[in-house]
Amino acid sequence: MLKKCLFFVVCLSFIISYSIEAQVTFQTEDSYIGDYNSNISIISADMNNDQQDDLVFFNNNQQLVVGLNNGLKRSWREIEGPPFSGPVWSGLVADFNNDGVSEIVVGTSSSPIRIYSFDFEEESFTLYWQAPSSFLV
Repeated sequence: MLKKCLFFVVCLSFIISYSIEAQVTFQTEDSYIGDYNSNISIISADMNNDQQDDLVFFNNNQQLVVGLNNGLKRSWREIEGPPFSGPVWSGLVADFNNDGVSEIVVGTSSSPIRIYSFDFEEESFTLYWQAPSSFLV
């Protein structure tokens, strides 16, 4: 018992006498995904059926972009989609036609709601559906 107490006292005195500081550093990076000034949330979804979450966002709040994630840290490919005439108000990703591939819904301030299908093999976007022009967001 005396040995345990002595060991405890030695350990405690060591901790008290020496300062232990965390050695955490951060690097300042401009951006990993480009110069995009968007106030829209980034949407995370598997856009190419590879079981990796990809990113859907709007660069400068006026063009659809899909960032395909390959599962490696800081390594992905951006595919730019159609531009929009006004700021994007909202975006949503869901499988609307039940084909196993997600579509992208976009609502802008000056265009009707649109749904785009994304062909990940061709890396292209196709207008799948558009609301009547009288139906603005």
